[in-house]
Amino acid sequence: MEENTNIPKSVEIMRKISSKEFSSYFYRNIYPKVSKYERWRPAVYCLNTILTVLFVVLWLSLQFEQHNMDFIMILIVLMIVALVLRIITPSMKKMQQQMKFEILPLLLNFTGCDFVVNDYGAGGSSGNPFLDKIKDTFTFRIFNEKSPYNAAQEYEYKNTRLFDYFNICKTDDRITGNYNSIPLELSDIDLKHESGSGKNHRVVQVFKGLLIKFPMNKEFTGNIIVKKDTLKLLGDSENRVHLEDPVFEKYFDVYADNQIEARYILTTGFMERLVNIAAKNRKCKVSCSFIDGYMYIALDGKDWFDIPASKSFKEIGSWQRVLVDFIDIFRILDELKVEQNIGM
Repeated sequence: MEENTNIPKSVEIMRKISSKEFSSYFYRNIYPKVSKYERWRPAVYCLNTILTVLFVVLWLSLQFEQHNMDFIMILIVLMIVALVLRIITPSMKKMQQQMKFEILPLLLNFTGCDFVVNDYGAGGSSGNPFLDKIKDTFTFRIFNEKSPYNAAQEYEYKNTRLFDYFNICKTDDRITGNYNSIPLELSDIDLKHESGSGKNHRVVQVFKGLLIKFPMNKEFTGNIIVKKDTLKLLGDSENRVHLEDPVFEKYFDVYADNQIEARYILTTGFMERLVNIAAKNRKCKVSCSFIDGYMYIALDGKDWFDIPASKSFKEIGSWQRVLVDFIDIFRILDELKVEQNIGM
């Protein structure tokens, strides 16, 4: 029987991470490095949890105690002490970021794909999170690490036209590389809209998930947005494109500067594949756009590449689940057949 040579690469990688080969690779290359983070994880996790709970309890006690001034003063002093301890206690989030910056490239090497994990101030760790926190707390920073790079990223996120208005932008992970010769950019982003002040202060979650970017293999000049519930975002319905696929229109609304160009990009095959992706990823809200020669895919509603702080960093299963996140992305690219130069 002839072996099937058309197996998608994502399926091949999925088979590999379930094999003894991955286990051997993990314990040889990754386990020694995550062990140093695991040495500190229980203490950092417990301290973060205890201090957060303590601060909340003290704050609630202060709200209910209105008469005994001596007791109120004690509560205020304890709150200040708890707050100071919380500030100088290492952040579990930053510790996880530092670990991912070091481990994700090793993990991705196993897939046979070439990726780079961008450093958002996670580098330069001494290996002691308490010492690093003290340095961060008492070191004067001349440059704002977030300003120039994040401003450019914020502009790009808005330019995708996939998100409602936001004025808080945070990128947790940004990974660049190639999959099946496709240049990829993966951005794990958190977008919020903050408004009002005092009692009217509101923070609304706009998007929390993954943005995938890669160059298109078709030339186009206009902008095309494929998104559910776009009336709030795009408003004007004059650019609405009505397609002859009722199943696709059930999942998505399409807006474009040029209707002919939109039909050239959104072929019948492509629409079927995008519907399949939306159906398979029900936990994530899928949308996409075609802007300036690139395709953007937004997957809203899931934390990507997450390592639980409540579990040991040395558990192989946690890292297998991170690889499965990447395989889910690779499956989308396989489904869309974006590596083919014959069009979508």
